[in-house]
Amino acid sequence: MTQYDRQTKIVIALGSNLGDCSANLEQAVRKMEAFFGAPLVCSSVYRSEPVEVRDQPWFLNQVAYFETDAPLPPLVILKNLKAIEAQMGRIPGARYGPRLIDLDLLFYGDWVLETANLTVPHPKLEERSFVLMPLVEILPDFIHPRTGIPLTEILEQNRPRLARCERMVQ
Repeated sequence: MTQYDRQTKIVIALGSNLGDCSANLEQAVRKMEAFFGAPLVCSSVYRSEPVEVRDQPWFLNQVAYFETDAPLPPLVILKNLKAIEAQMGRIPGARYGPRLIDLDLLFYGDWVLETANLTVPHPKLEERSFVLMPLVEILPDFIHPRTGIPLTEILEQNRPRLARCERMVQ
């Protein structure tokens, strides 16, 4: 059995804190679906306080995934996520600062990958309530490939020190 003989979950985090944040998330999902040629399973939208750079508007965040039996290489996915950000008007700015849209590759199936441009699983996801909460909502049984720990357990272990995050009423 090769890596392409089974479905691979491609999991992406979305965030926005400039402009019409809800519309930004919706537009990013549509663009990713068009690019990947597959519908995305999306979490609810969450409102979260900023981390790292605190003096900025709160974010709207979401996690989405799709499954494929013929995944594109991770660096191709990253390149296209960055292209979608640019198409939507994201201008490079301060790291962790305000942004129109932010798209991060969180998981690429059960791969563990470290390159100069990409680390998968995303290296900071255990520190981010705005990633863990929507992940647990849509993938409660997913096992973190690097640690072997279920996401639900990672969320519970880290909850006391995570930034505020709340699920939006839809």
